[in-house]
Amino acid sequence: MTLQSRKMKKGPVSGFIGQHRVLKDAAARVGEYNRMLKTLQAALPPEVARACVGAAWADGALILGVTSAAAATRIRYAAPELRDVLARAGWEATAILPRVQAALREQKPIRAKDLKMNGAACDAFEALADTVKDENLAKAILALVDHQRPPR
Repeated sequence: MTLQSRKMKKGPVSGFIGQHRVLKDAAARVGEYNRMLKTLQAALPPEVARACVGAAWADGALILGVTSAAAATRIRYAAPELRDVLARAGWEATAILPRVQAALREQKPIRAKDLKMNGAACDAFEALADTVKDENLAKAILALVDHQRPPR
């Protein structure tokens, strides 16, 4: 076997996946889950649809990963109709089980002007400025402290 024949062919990732049965099967399964999720999202109110972020099968039941307990409750109530939607699209589910995924919850970003240092943090930064050898960096730290120090 030559060195040239041992090198992998260069090409798109889809070509690589297509050459390996396990990866090809996994890619097909992910595509199927995504189509199923989009079918369900189309049948749900927009605010509930946005909360549905994942799907998987377990013993004939469809497990839906959702980002809120409110969405999970609405899906539980709508489960019979959603099973009908899935059946019309060619999927048979014995149950639809929403599961709140805390790690998937959307976090509201903290606005920059909401970030404030308390007095102890300001004191710590002032002490840091006293130990910094770079004069410009020390000035920048003190300017930050002046901007952030709560009124006394």
